[in-house]
Amino acid sequence: MTTVAVTAASSPTGRALLARLDADPAVERVVGLDAEPPPMPPATLDFRACDLRDPVLAAQLEGVDALVHLGCDDRLDADVDGRFGRTVAATRNLLAAARHAGVRQVVHRSSALVYGAHPDNPVPLDESWPRRANPEYPPAHHHRLAEELVEDFADEHGDARVALLRPPTVLGRGEDSPVALHLQLPRLLTVAGHEPPLQVLHPDDLAAALHHAVSAGLHGVRNVAAEGWLPLGDVATLVGRRRLTVPEAWAHAGARQLWRRRLWPLPPGGLAILMEPWVVRAEALRGEGWAATRSNREVLRAFAEEHRGWVRLGAGRQVRRRDLRLAGAGVAAGAAGAAALTRRAKRR
Repeated sequence: MTTVAVTAASSPTGRALLARLDADPAVERVVGLDAEPPPMPPATLDFRACDLRDPVLAAQLEGVDALVHLGCDDRLDADVDGRFGRTVAATRNLLAAARHAGVRQVVHRSSALVYGAHPDNPVPLDESWPRRANPEYPPAHHHRLAEELVEDFADEHGDARVALLRPPTVLGRGEDSPVALHLQLPRLLTVAGHEPPLQVLHPDDLAAALHHAVSAGLHGVRNVAAEGWLPLGDVATLVGRRRLTVPEAWAHAGARQLWRRRLWPLPPGGLAILMEPWVVRAEALRGEGWAATRSNREVLRAFAEEHRGWVRLGAGRQVRRRDLRLAGAGVAAGAAGAAALTRRAKRR
């Protein structure tokens, strides 16, 4: 029998993975590691509240056979140093704890962002393509650094089974990546001359791939993706957003200002992921028995339905479209009234 530990157990992907492990007769016990317990935890869950940077983390991994690390998520905040600590430093400490506890199988959830978004990327990318993560975009850079740590662990433990899974944008309820926030803005910002394809994956399909990696004892790098991708025009139609296309020079300057005011979910360095391709092919994993149950179009359509009637104000909260229209009308009326009063004052 196997004991499996899962980090970020309360995340959407973590909860989906816990459910799969709970239903697996080969898994005797599931250890959940996170700051807060998941809602409605499965019967086999042994939840342990912890910070992955804790120097005594190894005690939480005693008796664990396989470790699934959901890795660096793609969410952003203004505290870049703090995020580095919560992701890269946490991964380093977790792997050190795994060494001490004698864990012999590690499955690490990475990201297709490690390939980088570049104009000369082939469409699609396979696992042989080199890592060229955009260094100015923190999530991509942190994913690459975390992968290097995992590879060091694999090199030091030649008898361990170590798998790196690289999904594209994970899109589903509770997933608030910058791309997900971008798709919720009132207008879909696009850059003139750039029509990058979009690829998305449902959390349940990612959880199925992680479970498969554990049960099959996978080793090495695997892309995780539904077949194909979507052109930008289809994306705009599916999410019900009009496109706002701006010149590239304006886009970089505007992104910098909007990010500073928290009116835009991506820092200037992240603009590349909305301009250049970084979609992947997952034939290797499909050949080993895994397959996505939802297409890119189905995932995006479900996302649009979930957020119907709502828009996101930059990186901030969601508001109803109706309220946004009323606020816009109020601002316009106020501006017109102020202009009229100014004209009257000048005439007097």
